[in-house]
Amino acid sequence: MLHDWASIFSIRITHVYFVYGLAFFVLGLAVALEVGRAENTRFSQAMRPLAVFGLTHGFNEWVDMFALVGRQTYHFQPNVIFSILRLALLSVSFASLAAFGVQMLNPVQRIKNPDLWNGLMMLFGYGLVVIAAGAWLKWEQSNWFTVADVLARYLLGIPSTIVTAWALLVERQIFLRNRQTDFANDLLWASIAFVLYGVVGQFFVTATPLFPSTIINADTFQAALGIPIQLFRTIMAVTIAIFMVRALRSFEYNRRQELAEAHQRAETERHQRYILRKQFLQRVVEAQEEERARIARELHDELGQALTGLSIGLRGLQTSTANQAVLRQQLKQLEEITVNTLGNMRHLVTELRPALLDDMGLSAALQNYTQNYAKLTGLDIALSISPEEMYLRPNTEIVLFRITQEALTNVIRHAEATQAHINLECTPHQITLKIADNGHGLNGAESEDNWGLFGIKERVKLVEGQLKINSNPGKGTVLLIQIPFENRNTPNVSPHQINTG
Repeated sequence: MLHDWASIFSIRITHVYFVYGLAFFVLGLAVALEVGRAENTRFSQAMRPLAVFGLTHGFNEWVDMFALVGRQTYHFQPNVIFSILRLALLSVSFASLAAFGVQMLNPVQRIKNPDLWNGLMMLFGYGLVVIAAGAWLKWEQSNWFTVADVLARYLLGIPSTIVTAWALLVERQIFLRNRQTDFANDLLWASIAFVLYGVVGQFFVTATPLFPSTIINADTFQAALGIPIQLFRTIMAVTIAIFMVRALRSFEYNRRQELAEAHQRAETERHQRYILRKQFLQRVVEAQEEERARIARELHDELGQALTGLSIGLRGLQTSTANQAVLRQQLKQLEEITVNTLGNMRHLVTELRPALLDDMGLSAALQNYTQNYAKLTGLDIALSISPEEMYLRPNTEIVLFRITQEALTNVIRHAEATQAHINLECTPHQITLKIADNGHGLNGAESEDNWGLFGIKERVKLVEGQLKINSNPGKGTVLLIQIPFENRNTPNVSPHQINTG
């Protein structure tokens, strides 16, 4: 019975070689296609040498198949170049597999392309042993190439498969911790197949003068089991290919998870922004109503009282026309009331809309505002504007002015700072406003709940700009606002031209 099986597979040995090479080639191709798409993990970073192993090992078996067909059909006899090519494919494939296992177990980040250097070092050591074997065999070509093949399987094949199996078992624990049981089981079966492929498949080799192939070799295996060792290797190769390709699905699974998580984060952020925007609009409306109520009170208290005083004074003038001294005193009092009333009215108007912004532009308005704000609060404000003559559109100017107002308000109200630096710079491509303070800085919660900052963000969006906040507790806060300059095809000329120098 065993003899019958041996005869069947001896006749079909070329088919065995074809399936053998195809299994590893498919593995290498699948891994190579996945290398560029996989996320940055230890498993994905070590995949490149695994792809090299699959492709070169598959080609190696196909080379054996073509050589066998050539001998049977065309009386082909391998020459030195052919033997060197076959040996190079075999040794490079096993060295690549070893590099994959080593890189999986102990990732090296200190050097560039560590998998390449691992493989080259193994090939260098193997080359020295092959040269020593050549000297031992007195450079007899037929025996030398056969012994070199056996040495590649003993020195490279068996250790590389064991290291790879170990690395896959370590990676399996990561899958188990992530509750990816199916992929963990795939790696378990792949590691078992690698061990059998290496320890058994590469131990039973062609009989050579090299021990232990003189006693335990491919003929021993076929005599014991009735099948050629190539068939056993093919079964293990197919098993490895199936379960490794199945394990590669973990990358797609992880990508889908990351995409779902990113979508969930985007939805959460969108919902939070919607809530913040709603609350912000509500606060804007409340602030507007409060401002209107304040202006109404001031109009009633200041202007109402002043006008009432003027009315009473004018009525009193009618009875004081005979007494010139009293008349002059009352006229002086009425003049003072009128001047104060005009001052209060100008103050209210300035708070609503600074006249300097419309009449003389942003630079003059900022200088006037920062000077008055410094006097009012005691904050040391340094203002720098470059260039001093700036021609911006009105909507951009009012956004920059209101941002500066809000930022300085936050500096006094929240940062408890003593100094603030404001730098406004206009280049051909963008406008940059930088506001820095020496306050206590912001933490994450404060930056999220700060309505002033939220208002600044909304204003920056109105002009399609970007806001960057750099703040560390105890080291102050820096706001960097960058607004793209208006279309250069349209003149950036505002209705005023200023020189603040």
